[in-house]
Amino acid sequence: MPRDQFKAYVERQLQRRFKAIVAYQGKDISQVISELIEEWVKQNEPQMLEELQPKQERSKDNQP
Repeated sequence: MPRDQFKAYVERQLQRRFKAIVAYQGKDISQVISELIEEWVKQNEPQMLEELQPKQERSKDNQP
């Protein structure tokens, strides 16, 4: 699967704690971040899709 890179800013202390835990567990930082993002998307995407659906249905109704 293709991968992209992005940059994010977090508090220095949080970043250091995160890196230490990831290293202690012998994991890869990118993989852990991907897992965290995937979980966040799973939790938040359904609500977004639900909120967008009525807008999409209205758009379809207004088409000739």
